[in-house]
Amino acid sequence: TPCMELGRDGRPPECGLGNDDAQNASAAASFVSNALTFVTSGLVGSISDERGRRPIMLAGMGLSLLGPAWLVAIQLHERFDPFPYYLAHALSGAISWVAVSLSAMSD
Repeated sequence: TPCMELGRDGRPPECGLGNDDAQNASAAASFVSNALTFVTSGLVGSISDERGRRPIMLAGMGLSLLGPAWLVAIQLHERFDPFPYYLAHALSGAISWVAVSLSAMSD
C-alpha cells in the first residue's frame, strides 16, 4: 500500500527513507544543473554569438521541458522509474536558456 494511505503512526520506516532518497536525488540534480550552467555558460554564450540565439534558446527550452514531461509520465504510469526525471533536471543546466535570453535582451 502507498505510504500516504497509512496513518502517520502506522507508516513503516521505509516510507521516511523513500522521502529522504527523493530529497537527496533532487538536491543532487539541482547541484549538477547549476554546476553545468556555471561550466557551460561561456561556451553556450560564444556559440550563440556565432550561430544566433534562437536555436540555443530553443534547445535550452527543450532540455528544460524534459523533466516536467517525465514527471507527468510518472504520474500517468506508476511503474516508470523516477531516475530519468532527475537526470533530465540535471541536464537542463547544460544550456541555460535564461542566460541566453538575458544576453539577447542586453544586445
